[in-house]
Amino acid sequence: MVFGTVIRSFAAPAADVTGLGFDGRALWVSDRGSNLIYQIHPITGTVIRSWAAATTEPRDLTFDGKNIVYVETTNDRYWWHCPMTGTVLRDWGTHVFLPQGLTWDGRCLYMADRGTGSIYQVSVQRDVIFRVFFAPGVRSWGLAWDGSLLYHVDDLTALLYQIDPITDTILREVATPADNPRGLTYDGRALWLCDGVTNLIYQIATH
Repeated sequence: MVFGTVIRSFAAPAADVTGLGFDGRALWVSDRGSNLIYQIHPITGTVIRSWAAATTEPRDLTFDGKNIVYVETTNDRYWWHCPMTGTVLRDWGTHVFLPQGLTWDGRCLYMADRGTGSIYQVSVQRDVIFRVFFAPGVRSWGLAWDGSLLYHVDDLTALLYQIDPITDTILREVATPADNPRGLTYDGRALWLCDGVTNLIYQIATH
């Protein structure tokens, strides 16, 4: 399939979705309206479990191999939760303004910050910034990692970008299926994107 082609879509579990992650079997969705984090089936969209976020305004989230991690804009913090119980395991400040996008590359977090218009590669031990580069748009949101490349959406341009994280080069870009793209994740074969206007979750081809 062509990059950006919608493979399937289904309704989000709540009305104000902000983030998406994938744990190897299921999707995870954050919603700032209900202030809940949902685990859902990637084929049917059925809710498997849900638990409350630790704070208001949860944004994009990711799975770090063990836990669910998300950023939030009320206090500009990262939060780690046990995926089974929702128990808070740890949290710390981002030291940036308006964190929105988040993904895990197997070693580090990548975080997109709307306040500075930048993407940061961050240590998971503390908020130590390894490197930083400018995001391709001005209203950054979701981030995803496919093993070698970054994907990023901007809710002003409504574009999906494929980025080389070493050179910061935009390799490809394509319009998102709706006008308010938010959370983004990768399942090993395709991207998933949630949109705040249609309130749908889309599976999108990467090639």
